[in-house]
Amino acid sequence: MPKKIQAVARTGGIFFTDHAIQRMIERGIMDDAVREILTSSTTQLIESQPPSSEPGREHADTRYLLYDPSNGDVIVICAVCGNPPTVRVITAEYVDYDVWDTQPEENPALIRK
Repeated sequence: MPKKIQAVARTGGIFFTDHAIQRMIERGIMDDAVREILTSSTTQLIESQPPSSEPGREHADTRYLLYDPSNGDVIVICAVCGNPPTVRVITAEYVDYDVWDTQPEENPALIRK
């Protein structure tokens, strides 16, 4: 999926949700950093999350967690939606090393503990 996300993002098909904008401001993550992760050829898919009906976390789409080991410590959570497709940025967050283990020479470079 990263290649499809990259292709869509490179054509400008990126939409930031209100939630993403709010969290990015709170966390000091610039939209340029998110765009770079979405378009970079070194970005890795570290996890995909299927649709969920868990209360408070409901979503009908598959969520993709993307990380670019050459672009700092930011994880982008996004989905691909619509026709024509757009990349919907759900949130962006800094890597929490209490949650993620690093394996710098591997793909993915982060794995959930």
